[in-house]
Amino acid sequence: MGPQRRQFIQSLLSYHRNMGQTPPAEVFSGPLPGAIEMGSYTVELVDLFMTIMRHANGHAGLLKNGEPHPVFRNYVQTHGFPSQLPSLVNMPKPPGSTLPMPDQTDDPVRFLYMVYVTYLQGFEHHMLRQRSAMMQKQQQQQQGAPTPTASTPAAMTAPSPVMSHFPSSMAGASPHTSLPPHVAQSPAGPVHTPSPPAPPTAKGRPKARKDGKAGPAPIQATGLPSTGMGPATSSPVTATPTSAVAGKKRKKGKKELAAEKAALAAEGGDASVPPTPTTAVSTAGPPARPSTPKRARYKVEYRPLHHPVSHMCGWDERAVASTFAKHNLAQPARSIRELEIVDMEAILMGLRSRMRREMGYGLTVLSMLSMPHPEENSMGLPIARLQDIYLELLELLEELALGDEGLAGWKKAREGKEGKIQEDEQEAKMGFMDLEQLGRDSDWSVPDTTDAPKRRRDHTGGDTDLILSIVNLLRNFSVMPDNQPIMAQHPALFHILAAVSDISLARLPTRGTGDEPYSILELGRIRRDYVSILSNLGQHTSLRLVEPWAVLSIHRLLASFLTSAWSALGAKESWYAAYMPVREAPLPIIHSVNRAVEAWCVLSQADTNREVLSKIPGDELVALYEGLVRLLPNTRRQEEALQIHEDVLVMTEFLALSLYSLAFLAPASVRTRMRHVPGALGIILHLIQTTATSTPPPPVLTSGLGAAAPTPPIDGRGNIFHVLCRRLAETLGVLNGTVSCTMDGQVGMSFSAALGGDGDGDGWSFANRPVERGWLAGREEMVLGLIGRNGVDAYVRQELDGMWWAVGE
Repeated sequence: MGPQRRQFIQSLLSYHRNMGQTPPAEVFSGPLPGAIEMGSYTVELVDLFMTIMRHANGHAGLLKNGEPHPVFRNYVQTHGFPSQLPSLVNMPKPPGSTLPMPDQTDDPVRFLYMVYVTYLQGFEHHMLRQRSAMMQKQQQQQQGAPTPTASTPAAMTAPSPVMSHFPSSMAGASPHTSLPPHVAQSPAGPVHTPSPPAPPTAKGRPKARKDGKAGPAPIQATGLPSTGMGPATSSPVTATPTSAVAGKKRKKGKKELAAEKAALAAEGGDASVPPTPTTAVSTAGPPARPSTPKRARYKVEYRPLHHPVSHMCGWDERAVASTFAKHNLAQPARSIRELEIVDMEAILMGLRSRMRREMGYGLTVLSMLSMPHPEENSMGLPIARLQDIYLELLELLEELALGDEGLAGWKKAREGKEGKIQEDEQEAKMGFMDLEQLGRDSDWSVPDTTDAPKRRRDHTGGDTDLILSIVNLLRNFSVMPDNQPIMAQHPALFHILAAVSDISLARLPTRGTGDEPYSILELGRIRRDYVSILSNLGQHTSLRLVEPWAVLSIHRLLASFLTSAWSALGAKESWYAAYMPVREAPLPIIHSVNRAVEAWCVLSQADTNREVLSKIPGDELVALYEGLVRLLPNTRRQEEALQIHEDVLVMTEFLALSLYSLAFLAPASVRTRMRHVPGALGIILHLIQTTATSTPPPPVLTSGLGAAAPTPPIDGRGNIFHVLCRRLAETLGVLNGTVSCTMDGQVGMSFSAALGGDGDGDGWSFANRPVERGWLAGREEMVLGLIGRNGVDAYVRQELDGMWWAVGE
């Protein structure tokens, strides 16, 4: 329970207790305190209360906009509630309400409104009253409101300068009459008792105040003339100086002071000593100034938008942050909701207009929408209702890469160059490393500065940027599962991509006019994106709908990654270096190779696709078989990674399934060549021997004796590698069998060479006869060691047992 929710529940409970009400049991005694059950859904009051206060300004906003307020409908949509509840729920009713209302409802908006009226409306009014009282108290404190104090009679016998701020009715009252209480407690300021004047100094003047402020002059009382009857008495009516009412006192001049001294001397007094006041007010000092509230002080701090920092390696950090925003952790990515509403019809018309500005805007918006945004619960852009845009993108890609005549014109021009076809086929089989070596510039001469600047060798620009954007957009579309069946049902996608990724469109130093649309690096990028598209759409692709030349292009594209993968991995890690644990130095990974393995595996799973792929030339199938076998784990570090990392195990299972599919679709003559590939059989048998059994569990101590209990036999299904081991053994059985994907021989399904013959009706069964008797006769020690192990899978035993006997039917 969060602190905000806990504080809200405590405040709501205190409100009911202060109002003398019984806390509702459905709020505080339910399974979740502070929540209301709406059928099978839960409504938290703190979320509802905060939503109403933020978006509807409380009860005033609800009354202003009517019932139901849109804030309740937005709350239902935000929290995933259905627009109509599956069943009727009881409506909450305010206590003591006599209004006619239904007892049950299936409208969540009306239910939320009644929850607010019943449980939160009174609480909101109570909180507003408390807030208003607190604000009034703070305003009084800031204005310096006085605290009522009792006044002495002596202080009220004569008016003071503070009393001049009161109304005239109060100022004209008799000094002997006590003031009413409300006058003594007036907010104009407290009435202070004046302090007695300071004693005169040697010069006849009072001492200066220590606080450095000059006090007001004493009030002179005019009395009656003295007689011989006795001492003079003060008059009950005192004269009030007009300067206190008029405002600031006027400073007396030298002539006025001299006249006052002369008058005092004539009366027989000392001019240097002022007369002693006879009234109670004259004996009191000047009133103190009312205390003013302390002024709030603020600290002004300068914070620039970009902190001045020194450059790093010559690069300005501000320029890097503004240019590469996605790599700057302090600047998060912008939300996809900032696009607001996108008009897809306008994007479609912009693509059809073939205007650079319109095409750039359309491709940019589609790229942003097609990328997954997990924070926005968006996994991509579905194209079920945007198939016009999808087909327009394919047409635009064909036009930009292949020219105005499109695919038909490119095929016709390619067939006219018969001498170049064989050369293109040889270059199409080359891996990316070989193409990169071929594309290196061997001209080391210094260019002349007077020559015109040449185009960059690695970047083309122009239409090539649009081609790269469209291919990347198609890859983003293929990631979303809902788009995969829609994209795979259009064979034009594979035809266009097969032509766009052809080696003849790249600028190579050995041939070409230099007007080709791609450089070597740009061609590699397009081919990698094409492999990703094939891996995403492979399960939904039917190669029977694709033309044979495009199928051959797909095979050569994938084979170019798989046949050169061993060399590419060897460039990152030497196979013959000193051993280093995998936990300290992980194995190198080439993601494009992994995607190529996955693409070939999913494309060759369907029997119809295997039949189409069997038409590929045998030399290329044997080369692919050799490349896949090389990728199997056969070193100590690879075997350790197979035991530790699950992704390595998954990729090895993909390799085993790809080998099985390749052996299954290959004709009998090609299988014979595969069986005699040097070293391939040893690598497969070594991996079977490694994965045949799993590590047995540790011994369990028996009670009392402390001896180890006998280890039970290990079932083959308990081995985490039993699927991988069985698939490799089945691959050997198919390589040395007569089964064919074209169903030329005996029809049936069985993955055991030793069980050849008729099936017994259980599961899949077919007749698969061994072609080469005693194929594993030279490795009888390894085979017998595997068969005699405890826990080896039964199918693995049968496959191996059927391949090492030299005699049979």
